[in-house]
Amino acid sequence: MLHVEDVRFSYKKGREVLKGISFDLDAGDILCLLGSNGTGKTTLLRCMLGFHQPNNGVIEVNGNSIQKMSNKEKAHSMAYVPQSSNMAFPYTAEEAVLMGRVSHLNGAAAHSQQDWRVVRESMERLQISHLEGRRFEEMSGGEKQMVLVARALAQEAKVLIMDEPTANLDYHNQIKILSAIRHLSRQGLSILMTSHYPDHAFLACTKVALMKGGHIVSCGAPDDVVSTESLTDLYDTPVHVTYADTGAFKIKTCIPLLDSEEHSGDIEG
Repeated sequence: MLHVEDVRFSYKKGREVLKGISFDLDAGDILCLLGSNGTGKTTLLRCMLGFHQPNNGVIEVNGNSIQKMSNKEKAHSMAYVPQSSNMAFPYTAEEAVLMGRVSHLNGAAAHSQQDWRVVRESMERLQISHLEGRRFEEMSGGEKQMVLVARALAQEAKVLIMDEPTANLDYHNQIKILSAIRHLSRQGLSILMTSHYPDHAFLACTKVALMKGGHIVSCGAPDDVVSTESLTDLYDTPVHVTYADTGAFKIKTCIPLLDSEEHSGDIEG
C-alpha cells in the first residue's frame, strides 16, 4: 500500500532533517513511529502528505508516486488525522465529517446522497452516530478525535496518516482511539501513526519504527524492536521493558525509571 525509500529532506542547505528514511506499509498494517521531539517524525509525515518536497527518495501509494499525483488523487489515496483541530464555525459532528468528502465533489456541485451515505457509514464504523447533531466545539477531546478519524474515513482512502492520535486524551479515550485503529486495520486499512507512548506499539500495532536523528534505526515487529536497550538509547533515559501478567494473558509494557540506581534491583523481566 505504502512504499517509502531513501527519503531525504532539508529545511536549509547542509542541515538534513530526514536522512534516508525507508519502510513499507502493507494492507492491514499499523506502523507506530516512535522517537523524541525534533527527530523528524512530523517532517516525514508532511513529506508523505505532499506538504514538503523531499530532496531525494521515493514515496509511493499503490505503486504510484505521490509527486506525480494531483491533490485530489492524493486525497483519494491518503487521509490525514491531526493531533487536534479547531473549527472556526459551529459545525456539527456530521458536518465536520462531511468535509472529508470535499475531494469527491465535482466543481461547485452540492454534496450528493452518496456523500451523505458515506458520512453516516463512517460514523457508524466508529460508533459515534449519536454525535451527529452535536456541535464540534462542545464535544470532549476524545469525541472530537473520533470525529476527525471519521472525517478521514469519509475520504475513502486506504492509507491513514495519524499524527499522535491519542495526544492530550485521558486514559479511557486513548484506549478507545487505539481500539478504533485496530478495528480499522482489520477492515484492510493501512495506518501510520506517531506516538510518544511506546506501550501503544504493543497494544495496537503490527510494526514499529524507531526514529532518531533523522534516521530509522530499527523497524519490525514490536516484540523484536522494542526492548529495554533500544528504548533507553532512543529516548536517552532509562526505560525497562517487561511483561505484565494478568493471569489470562501476558503483554509487554514499558516502565520509565526515575532513578535507575535506586530501582535497578527491584524489577525483573
